[in-house]
Amino acid sequence: MTKTISILSLISLIGCASNNSTISYTNACPKEDQLCQRNMDAQTLSVIGQRKAAIQLMCQDPKIKEILGEAKCNGELFFF
Repeated sequence: MTKTISILSLISLIGCASNNSTISYTNACPKEDQLCQRNMDAQTLSVIGQRKAAIQLMCQDPKIKEILGEAKCNGELFFF
């Protein structure tokens, strides 16, 4: 009997929570945040084995291009 009551309580709590809760995606960028989206795209490219494409995407940012250098951003140096 206690088990049945616990399960029913859990079901009712889940039902209440789902009516008032908002779905959020922890790996999603805020709307209109282009830098965040670029970084997520580059990370995805890297994860699927497209590191050269990820670097090219990141090199669109002048600060990153300066850090990595012209040779790396132009595809001349790839050490991976």
